[in-house]
Amino acid sequence: MKWPLSFVAHTLCVFALAALAASRASAQPPAASATPTAPIVDWSAAAGYQQFIYRDVARAGPPVDASPIAWRAAGPTLTLRVDRSRPARLHRWDVAMSIGNRVSYASPLGVVDGGAGDRLIHVGGRYEYRRYLLANRLPEGVDVGLGLQGLGDVLSMSRHVPPSIEASERDVRGGGAWVAAVRLRRWPTFTVEATWVNGAVLARVWQRHSADAAASVSGWSGGWLTDTSMRADVRVARGTWLVVDYVRTGEGLFSTHHTYAMQSGRLSVGVRHGV
Repeated sequence: MKWPLSFVAHTLCVFALAALAASRASAQPPAASATPTAPIVDWSAAAGYQQFIYRDVARAGPPVDASPIAWRAAGPTLTLRVDRSRPARLHRWDVAMSIGNRVSYASPLGVVDGGAGDRLIHVGGRYEYRRYLLANRLPEGVDVGLGLQGLGDVLSMSRHVPPSIEASERDVRGGGAWVAAVRLRRWPTFTVEATWVNGAVLARVWQRHSADAAASVSGWSGGWLTDTSMRADVRVARGTWLVVDYVRTGEGLFSTHHTYAMQSGRLSVGVRHGV
């Protein structure tokens, strides 16, 4: 997939600012009375609802030639997160699991329920390292961060066609991404954070078709992933925060034998324990 020129230009500008901030910071003499800041560790757990929209792609383009019929799966999701942070840096571990057990086919003519055995299962984890930049040049309570993210997940899909045809797929994926984030902490009881993630993935794909042995294949695929998320934390008691999180993801895998695109949206509510 080719990235737009505007995206490349914006990315170069971001990293130019990061390099300038790093050079200015390294030129400053260390404070004589500076003392290390102890890291803060907190964790959060949230549950919610997630929908996946899957489309087969005949040609990656441009332009993209995607199927007008979308396979939709929706159901519960659970996420766990651990943060270990200092004022200028963040280590983050995320684990998420989703089960899409309400399945339908959507076309320009309408929506039809999927088979009784149709299901999607997604389990994944991510690690992120982030640095906060330009601390002395931004308004108080505003933080801008850049980072790297490593990710790995397993995606399993099963579709049934009456009377007894089953098509299933399992993808084991891994990859890396850039992270850009803006965090607002102007009030002691409320924090909001917006994050953008863009990266590449490599996947091992297994496909099985019960009525066609030639369609039961395996192979390697490369692809992309983009996240846009918004999270708000509201303090409800000392050390306890209510968390509302929304994540929208676009992704695709491309290979000679199998190409698809998928969108998902996840809304979850939970609790965070920490400072």
